[in-house]
Amino acid sequence: MDKLEKAIFSTLCYFDIHNYPLTLFEIYKWLYIDDCEVHSLGRIKERLESGELSHLVGLKSGYYYLLASEKIVADRQRRYVISAHKSKIAQRAAKIFSYVPFVESVCACNDFGFNSLDKKSDIDLFVIAKSQRIYFVRLALIAIIMILRLRPKRTDKSDKICLSFFITDSDLNLDSVMIGENDIYLTYWLATLYPFFGFKKYLELLNANARILSKLPNCQIFNPCHERKIKFPVIFRLKIESLPVVLFNYLERAARKMQMKKINRKLDKYAGESTGIVISDRMLKFHENDNRRFYQDEFLKRVQNYSPSAYRPMLVGDKLMIPKIYETA
Repeated sequence: MDKLEKAIFSTLCYFDIHNYPLTLFEIYKWLYIDDCEVHSLGRIKERLESGELSHLVGLKSGYYYLLASEKIVADRQRRYVISAHKSKIAQRAAKIFSYVPFVESVCACNDFGFNSLDKKSDIDLFVIAKSQRIYFVRLALIAIIMILRLRPKRTDKSDKICLSFFITDSDLNLDSVMIGENDIYLTYWLATLYPFFGFKKYLELLNANARILSKLPNCQIFNPCHERKIKFPVIFRLKIESLPVVLFNYLERAARKMQMKKINRKLDKYAGESTGIVISDRMLKFHENDNRRFYQDEFLKRVQNYSPSAYRPMLVGDKLMIPKIYETA
């Protein structure tokens, strides 16, 4: 394979882990390649239909997938309908969050960015808070989802709002949480963020992480359609945030003290076990089960060892069971 063919194949391998076939334009948009050269849709289509890729990639209903993974086409179409329902829940929550002082931006993340949520999925939201107000913002948003009965429970996560990642607008660079030099999960996580409001801060976040996104030279920003855009309550927020600074300083200290009791117990429980927990005045990240190493390892295995006869994805209900990939001669 030439460099472009390898990039196309790598892109399909990564999304195959997520049980997600790609359209031609999505392959172009999310092409994983360390190259500044512009590769047109025509060139990508040509590579898919000729040469080695034609023996490794299938096409059905406009979606490209790795051979032996044809079932994921129907699965994607089914999940799209489910995601549309969940997006309305996320949008309503984000609209309420927009009235909370010092919430600079709210983005949907993880599988939401490519409409691949299943019935049992919760809805992950990523929040950018004003500097020195991260604990106040987190406490306020958690209080809201508790009142609305949208906080996930261990036995009930479907249609709930998961608030597990907060950063401040003074430190938007995410290099510190990368796993290795090429964290493919974080790269696509950034590329598929969906901003409900705070579009300017969302753009600042992407610019601050340009190095991480450099592997996706064709990456395009999400500009929400009119139906999903949330009108930011500028006047209301200005009035609230113009209250004495000393008041909000006190509320921030109180919120931090209140939350740190529980956070410290979590730190003791997962000490040395998880790369997904970060506690600071600039970032609050609570991913107890950080699966990024799994995705990184699985991606490398598929790229290096894939053949249609060696790999058979197994679907059990909504869950993708990923078998071991054996090396082929």
